[in-house]
Order: sequence, then C-alpha cells, then structure tokens
Amino acid sequence: ELVPLFEKAGPIWDLRLMMDPLSGLNRGYAFVTFCTKEAAQQAVKLCNNNEIRPGKHIGVCISVANNRLFVGSIPKSKTKEQIVEEFAKVT
Repeated sequence: ELVPLFEKAGPIWDLRLMMDPLSGLNRGYAFVTFCTKEAAQQAVKLCNNNEIRPGKHIGVCISVANNRLFVGSIPKSKTKEQIVEEFAKVT
C-alpha cells in the first residue's frame, strides 16, 4: 500500500521496509529512494501526515544520506592508536 501512495510523487527507484528479524514484523519505518530529488521533495509535500489507515498518519521527511566509509584490510596487529595515527597523516 506504500508504493501506490509514493508513486504519486514520481518514479520510485527503491523501497526498503525495515523489518525486525526476530518477530518478522515491520519496525514502523521505511526508506523510499526516488529517481529524482524533485520527486522526493514532492513526496514530502504529498505524503507527510497522510492518513494511510483510519487514525494512522505517516510522517515523511527528506533523509540525509550517510557519510560513512568502509575501510577494510587493516592489519589485525595494529592498535587503535596506530590506526588513528595513520589516518591523521592524511587528514
């Protein structure tokens, strides 16, 4: 029921409904990725505070992308201090 609602704003690239692995129930939130930034902004206007079921309103806002990096192949013999020192050389 979420896809038709959000498609009104524009083409959807991806929808991830977050699930609890233990209970199998949804966690009460989802991430929708649109094909354009404009569609995402339109979705906020159209869908925020939308009543999807009697008495049940959804909150919709722009999500800020994570700014995380994955750094692999760090030698297990390195201490935290040594790793911080190496990163300090390039930042």
